Amino acid sequence: MNLTRVLHEYYALVLKALLTPPAIRQRRVLGYELLVLPGVFDPSLSLTSAMLARVLSSAPAEVLRKTFKAAVDVGTGAGLLALALASKGLYVVASDVQLDAVKCAKLVYALQWTSCRRME
Repeated sequence: MNLTRVLHEYYALVLKALLTPPAIRQRRVLGYELLVLPGVFDPSLSLTSAMLARVLSSAPAEVLRKTFKAAVDVGTGAGLLALALASKGLYVVASDVQLDAVKCAKLVYALQWTSCRRME
């Protein structure tokens, strides 16, 4: 195999990778269905996100609502922690500097809105 052919095949693979849109990943974390858009932080890959979501999910809703009236999830990513808090009845503001992450969190919330009171 000559160098020209190898380079041609290599560049064909690179071009295909660049032209193929990244896929939306579907994740299930602690019973929450998440859709993770390309470039958005995936909480299923983070031990700390899953651990904090587990703590929030296991906390009694009455205790959380009595202690906190609202919560802010800064750097929300796919919105796992915001969703865990909203499902306990807290008013949640989910924010992120990445617009795609905000869209992702809104999408995740919209798909599971029946279990949550409100998230903005």
